[in-house]
Amino acid sequence: MEQSNKFNTGHIFLAVLGGGLLGAVTALLVAPKSGHDTRKQLAGYFSDTKQRLSHVPEALRSASVAAKESIVEELKGHIAPNISVNR
Repeated sequence: MEQSNKFNTGHIFLAVLGGGLLGAVTALLVAPKSGHDTRKQLAGYFSDTKQRLSHVPEALRSASVAAKESIVEELKGHIAPNISVNR
């Protein structure tokens, strides 16, 4: 049997991801800040991210409603001007 020593994209991605994770952990461990300060900073990052992500569903819903209205108006004007659409 012939062995293949080729790396595919998945291997490279995992290596980069693992290296990044290892670098982040190392940076946290050797950082000049105290553990309390580091935990407080991480908690702030997670809180900010959670707050930002809480707005995503509303933004997606608003965007989908606007897209639907735009498509309906476009179709009414060009394809079937006599169609009435219930909203």
